[in-house]
Amino acid sequence: MSPTPKSVKIAIYGWALVSWGAKCHTQLRRIQIAEGQPGTFPGDYRTEIRCLNGREAVWRFTRNQNMEQLMDERKPIVAVLMGSASDAAAMKGCIETLMAMNIPCEVKILSAHRTPELTGQYAESSAGRGIEVIISGAGWAAHLAGAIAARTLLPVIGVPLDSSPLSGMDALLSTVQMPPGIPVATVAVGSGGAKNAAVLAAQILALKYSEIASALKEYREKIRRQAEEKVDGWENV
Repeated sequence: MSPTPKSVKIAIYGWALVSWGAKCHTQLRRIQIAEGQPGTFPGDYRTEIRCLNGREAVWRFTRNQNMEQLMDERKPIVAVLMGSASDAAAMKGCIETLMAMNIPCEVKILSAHRTPELTGQYAESSAGRGIEVIISGAGWAAHLAGAIAARTLLPVIGVPLDSSPLSGMDALLSTVQMPPGIPVATVAVGSGGAKNAAVLAAQILALKYSEIASALKEYREKIRRQAEEKVDGWENV
């Protein structure tokens, strides 16, 4: 059990003296500042506690502005695109995985061939609207990811879908075989690839958002536990 501070003198972007009723320890923690507390602003803060003499510590408050935008305003930072409404079933796992890690996303149906102008406009405006990673799933000729990548500097993850008579081989080659200088990070074919696209997006975002890094770690731990539970479960398969 962490000791409870008797008094906290808040300094929004600096160090604050904290008096403890018990021995304190150097630690990292996150606190939530509520509205109405004198001299404070509401929001999510990351703190670092440095013990001074066993009963007092300095507590550094750093406003986590990136996560404030992400978690409070809930602006989408990932775009999930699909070339057709019929791709929704395959891409469902991508959206669910992003939601499981609390990553806000927006979902659009855009076609590189049927709505090329609209697709181009969307790609060019994405960064300005706060999108940081684009996931694009398409089957058949599957030019959507490449068309998006050609019109933005954001990282684009391509999900080839097995919706054609060629069982996704055409989509795989169309997505992965991008010319030098315009890469598309291509994952596996189908629904499994859609889930991996969400995980890859989380790995990219985890470099910037510590909360997403934590969620990603929890996600990996969850699938590890699930796999371990099935180690001796072959008889139930």
